[in-house]
Amino acid sequence: MKYVAVFDVGGTDVKYGLFDPADNTLVFKQSFPTCAENGAPFIYNNIIDKINELKQNYDLMGVGISSAGVIDSTTGVVLNATKTIPNFIGFKIIETVSSATGLKVTVENDVNCFALAEIANRPNVKDFVLITLGTGIGGAIVVNRHIYRGFSFASGEVGRMYVGDVTWEESSSVKALVSLAQAQELPINNGIELFKLYDEGNQEAIELINHWFYRVAKGISNLIYLFNPEILAIGGAISNRPTLVKELMPFLKETCDATYLKNTKIVHATLQSDGGLYGAYYHFWANYMKV
Repeated sequence: MKYVAVFDVGGTDVKYGLFDPADNTLVFKQSFPTCAENGAPFIYNNIIDKINELKQNYDLMGVGISSAGVIDSTTGVVLNATKTIPNFIGFKIIETVSSATGLKVTVENDVNCFALAEIANRPNVKDFVLITLGTGIGGAIVVNRHIYRGFSFASGEVGRMYVGDVTWEESSSVKALVSLAQAQELPINNGIELFKLYDEGNQEAIELINHWFYRVAKGISNLIYLFNPEILAIGGAISNRPTLVKELMPFLKETCDATYLKNTKIVHATLQSDGGLYGAYYHFWANYMKV
């Protein structure tokens, strides 16, 4: 039995797993720290090591990778990226991984991978925008069930748009929220712990998160005005919070004209934080397995 290994390279963790192409199921998933500050070669050497470990126990037909950055999905070269991962621009992902493992490799931008998973799971939706909230803020644009990549693979970089005097990512990523909470000396290490305080009624946490909801809503409103999508889906780890959309809606009603808002449904991404893994598999499938 042959499997496809998949990796989703995030700013905090690298998720990975195996897909069984016989029934398109994710057999297992695990993760390890990205250690992004160590740079692209370090990250991909760890991925190569993990692939070679998997090869000892599984017959692999190839590798699908979901990665942050502006990715030329045809060549596997990183065209642009933020400073989260040093030495990333110009890195040859497909060439590096394929030559070290002897396997077929595909790579696609991480949020585009989320969008591929969303396309597969929403067969009746033609046009939508997907955003991911996490270490950064990413976006993908889907038109007539195809990802719009732009002239140079760089569309959907919504975290870089300005909301006020700073980029949306700088003010409204979950990382930015956690950093602000820590600067105010709240006893938290991550977003999960901060939202726990929020749920427990901690007033300082409530004020911080409400301000964050407002900033997130401003960015989403801009996307609704710009694209008039049928749905706007929210992915990333924060989308595992079942009450997220309900909590966000009052702030969207403040920042978005009612006529526009009523025509766009705000939803959780169907696969929440696992969309990158599924999308990496679907991208590999489209390149090497589709008849």
